[in-house]
Amino acid sequence: MVSLIKMPSQDNTSLQIGALFMEEGLISSKDLERALSVQEKSRNSESREKPRLFGMILCDLNLVTPVDAYYVLKKNHKLLTVQAYLETENMVPRDVVRACADRSLKSGIPLISVLLEENVLPKKQLALILMDLFRVPLRSISDFVFNQKDRDKLASLITKDEALKNGVIPLLLQGKSLLIGITDPENFLFIRELNERSPLYRFETLFIPYSGFTWFYKLLYNEPHTPAMCENPSDEVSGELSLLLNYQIDIKDPVIEQEGVLELWERYEQLRDLAGLEGRTTDRHVAFQTFIMEKHEEIIRKFHCRSVRFSLEKDQGKVLIAAFPKDQEQYLWPT
Repeated sequence: MVSLIKMPSQDNTSLQIGALFMEEGLISSKDLERALSVQEKSRNSESREKPRLFGMILCDLNLVTPVDAYYVLKKNHKLLTVQAYLETENMVPRDVVRACADRSLKSGIPLISVLLEENVLPKKQLALILMDLFRVPLRSISDFVFNQKDRDKLASLITKDEALKNGVIPLLLQGKSLLIGITDPENFLFIRELNERSPLYRFETLFIPYSGFTWFYKLLYNEPHTPAMCENPSDEVSGELSLLLNYQIDIKDPVIEQEGVLELWERYEQLRDLAGLEGRTTDRHVAFQTFIMEKHEEIIRKFHCRSVRFSLEKDQGKVLIAAFPKDQEQYLWPT
């Protein structure tokens, strides 16, 4: 290994991390010197932007991919997780972050989606954090149109069992380039397996909310998303019911906030499934969307409020959607 002269403000951490990438054969000593030089210039600049993580500098210079960066950093216990980032930066109260992490662990819903559902952070702010940590954007599933002609090819590249197990979904195939939606940073390890398994394809990734994953899963594989059961199924059903019934969302504009409306629909259908009611139908989906649009407009006009809160309720075997401005009259839509 070529020895490196340490610049005055360089810390040992960057050198150590760079050495790990060299040991994996991903960068050369010249690449490392180049990245260290970029880091040094960034530190000496008058920019108010927060210094980039060294692994992300390597990504920005196209020396490694986000998948490689995640693999090396995690393998060597140098990875900064979303939870650790939020706690160390004091962006969110530590007890709130840990409560979200606990819910993620119990429900099986990735932490990113729990943070979005709980409105802990604005989506734009979380997207910036994910870019800072992993150099992968956060996108809405509504940005993509499912192409029926690609169904067989997409499903062959990532099987339904692989998608279900790993929380990943193939979204778009263009030539030999496959765009994959991932729900958790841990999914990078599966993408690395795909790279080794199918070297003729180029795999690109982006983060998507878990609700978008479940919706696209049904479209692609022609069956509803069914999470893996825990050792005690009755405990899981009880816990899932509790989570669904505690869910609520505030919507200012149902046309713009399609992701939120979709999430509410998916949770509504999950609650019906747990209640043993009839499976989802196109007619009921249309009726659901009509209810959301009509009640939103009615409540905004009647109460002169800025947003409408929607939640789920279960009453005498029926699943209801409640719509109301805060501390005001409720409107219920039955099954």
